[in-house]
Amino acid sequence: KKLHTLVNFHPNDAEDVSSYRRQLYMDLILTGNCYQYYDGLMLWHLPSKLVEVKSHNKNKVSKYIFNGDTDFAPEEIIHTKDNSSKSVYVGTSRLRPATNSIRTLVKMLAFQEKFFENGAIPGLILTTPNILGKRIKDRMLDDWRRLYNPSTGGKRPLILDGDMKVNPLSQINFRELDFAASVSSHELKILKALGVPPVLLESGNNANIRPNIQLFYELTVLPLASKLISSYERFFA
Repeated sequence: KKLHTLVNFHPNDAEDVSSYRRQLYMDLILTGNCYQYYDGLMLWHLPSKLVEVKSHNKNKVSKYIFNGDTDFAPEEIIHTKDNSSKSVYVGTSRLRPATNSIRTLVKMLAFQEKFFENGAIPGLILTTPNILGKRIKDRMLDDWRRLYNPSTGGKRPLILDGDMKVNPLSQINFRELDFAASVSSHELKILKALGVPPVLLESGNNANIRPNIQLFYELTVLPLASKLISSYERFFA
């Protein structure tokens, strides 16, 4: 009864079981490992980024080092790990195969944001037969940024005189900056790495939402829960 309460309702005096489990699953997904310290009465979550696993020459775990200065014995730690092809002690994040896709998505979104923040528009070259001084050119550029900045809604026309002409420099338009196809492609790779069926995001409606939720549970949630349950069963026998 005490173990049932500890694992399902009251892991420690600082957290409820819902927030406690969310931290465990987040660590498991992001790092491939989650660590819990059992002090004999309560369970405490140890952030996996701060835990180092030490082994000795007999290929067994000798201790866990937390935050670089606190040692825990193997019998004090409940270690849940994801699959790994390099180590029997430490798991690998399932997001590792999708790292490049995540970085590309971040860069695309950052480019879009900077594009509008800087007031960038499809490039133009203004040509004139006259030689303009630096002060005049700087003033013209400042006026251009102020009057034609898309982020401020600038749409005023440019009046060209003195035989000044406009030549297009770039064919980029705002629709091409949406990256819709690339975003969808990278999202699919990330979903597959996490084990989430991509069909769930493409066919959600009232007619099939129940089987989709069931599919998500069977392929994504239950495998994660099984890992955690197996760790508890092994530790508490």
